[in-house]
Amino acid sequence: MKLTYYGHSCFLAEIGGTKVLFDPFIRPNELAKNIDVEKIEADFILLSHGHGDHVADAEEIGKRTGAELVGMFEVLSWFEAKGLKANYKMNLGAK
Repeated sequence: MKLTYYGHSCFLAEIGGTKVLFDPFIRPNELAKNIDVEKIEADFILLSHGHGDHVADAEEIGKRTGAELVGMFEVLSWFEAKGLKANYKMNLGAK
């Protein structure tokens, strides 16, 4: 496994050839100003929640790479309406 930290809560995990990107917040993040978003590849993009500092670059990277989004139902439904792959919609459990 290889981990690449991009700043804030964003990192890429490469596991057996699969690339999983977590909470892509790069372009608006001053600490990640030297990261070229256009070079980041992903098979899956995991979104912990819908705040801008966790999803800022999800649409761009998702559309460019064809990555499948994983996250909460409401957040993924919003991205799905923008044309992204979002079949892994999750919800909080209930009794």
